[in-house]
Amino acid sequence: MNVKDKKNENGNAVSKFARIARPIIVDPIRSDYLDESVIRSRFYNALNCSELHDKDQKVPLVLGITSAGNREGKTLTAANLAVSYVLGHKRKTVIVDMNMKNPGLHRIFGAEQQPGLTESIQKGSIFLSQTKIDGLYLLAAGKTNKNKISIDDYNSMGSIFNILKKEFEIIILDMNAVHPIDEFSSGCVNETDKLMIVVDSKKTKYNTVKRAFTHIRPDKISGFILNNVEA
Repeated sequence: MNVKDKKNENGNAVSKFARIARPIIVDPIRSDYLDESVIRSRFYNALNCSELHDKDQKVPLVLGITSAGNREGKTLTAANLAVSYVLGHKRKTVIVDMNMKNPGLHRIFGAEQQPGLTESIQKGSIFLSQTKIDGLYLLAAGKTNKNKISIDDYNSMGSIFNILKKEFEIIILDMNAVHPIDEFSSGCVNETDKLMIVVDSKKTKYNTVKRAFTHIRPDKISGFILNNVEA
């Protein structure tokens, strides 16, 4: 989104909030790597019925993946969910790494960390990588020098999501955990259609999950995914 005031040919001011089209730039070098310790059939097959069980399900769909606290398997879930949508539902999908503190999706899919989301916000173009899986693209985190998406970045984020929704059926956001709250990109919640919350069944306390509801509207939550569940 361009925030500079402009004038049209009649000399009238054009709203500074007018959305400006952003080109999508895809890295021509496609990754031939996939971290098979993370992307595993037992995970993405288990997620195969999530959210798109009905052919009438809204597309494009922006689905945020978060957790109540750190290290609960959020990125593992987001990555396998993306694979599930492509392999199981044949949906053209892009996964966005919004973890500015500790990005990891580029390592899982064998892509460069930058240019990515940070550069897309700053430079006006959207920089995507091709993954090894046909139909699955990655918007990596980019150069990270802060813990979260800032308030100043939210307008650009909205523009980026709008462009991605024109090109992809599924947009998955690997977001920061809700706690600590000062690292959570709460302003991006409104850009999602639904949120899924990952919960580590062995370590996450009920009160920790309950506190997350003080920062997220319950109607935004599509469901919970329990991690570390013994069969």
